[in-house]
Amino acid sequence: MCIKNNCIDLENANTHEKRKQGLMHRPFLKKNEGMLFSFDTEKIIGIWMKNTLIPLDIIWLNKNLKIQKIVKNAIPFDSTTLYHVKPSLYVIEINAGLSQELGLTIGQTLHLKKLSR
Repeated sequence: MCIKNNCIDLENANTHEKRKQGLMHRPFLKKNEGMLFSFDTEKIIGIWMKNTLIPLDIIWLNKNLKIQKIVKNAIPFDSTTLYHVKPSLYVIEINAGLSQELGLTIGQTLHLKKLSR
């Protein structure tokens, strides 16, 4: 994912097991890294921070890669389920503060390179 010449290397969590593990138990995430949760169909997607050691920004996208919701600075270890009320196809997790630094906004369309499903 590249925005304004800032590229983020997104690990594709495209299986149930990869999505279940997510970024849990990782002690750090490089500034230019994140995780893309990709699903087969649009649906209501819940995300939690259980066993996640680092604060994250969480971004929900529809099938057209349009940003639907951004949760900034999700709290590590919080077991509250975070979700968007409309169906999504993708969720991106990046370091807390990076969505603001990149100027991400609701309604913005992202461009993902090498998107494999």
